Amino acid sequence: MLATGRWVRRGSFVLGFGVLGLVGGCRATPPPSPTPRLGASPCPAPAVRTADRILPRRIRLVNETPDTVDVWIDRCFHHTRLATLPPDGVAQPRLPEPLLPFEEGLRIHTHTVGDDARYFGRFAVDLDPVPVLELVIRPDDRIAGGGRPAGPGAR
Repeated sequence: MLATGRWVRRGSFVLGFGVLGLVGGCRATPPPSPTPRLGASPCPAPAVRTADRILPRRIRLVNETPDTVDVWIDRCFHHTRLATLPPDGVAQPRLPEPLLPFEEGLRIHTHTVGDDARYFGRFAVDLDPVPVLELVIRPDDRIAGGGRPAGPGAR
């Protein structure tokens, strides 16, 4: 009888949890909580190519510095590398789509390459209705310490 009593108690225990699971599973689920709004996006609206609006497809990059530089375009939440230019180098890479024109224009960032790699500067290029934009990277446009422009062309 003792063995039978244990078996009955175990069965009741398992049966009790099974009923609780059924009741819990039949309970109405709460509605999903609304997704919190993050406010206005810091990203500009992408430029749209239409039949009457010409957007550039390439950018001509000219490096007039004594350093090799990496050139990146700002895509708001990430950057896309356009080219690596040796001193006095020229390249004409394709621009990624969609283009994101900020208030000051397309944001182009440059970094020097090598053992003493550092941030070189940020440039703004107007989104003109031409097939090829142009950016000339000059030594005077370098951003000095503290992230402030050292020359008239740096922004």
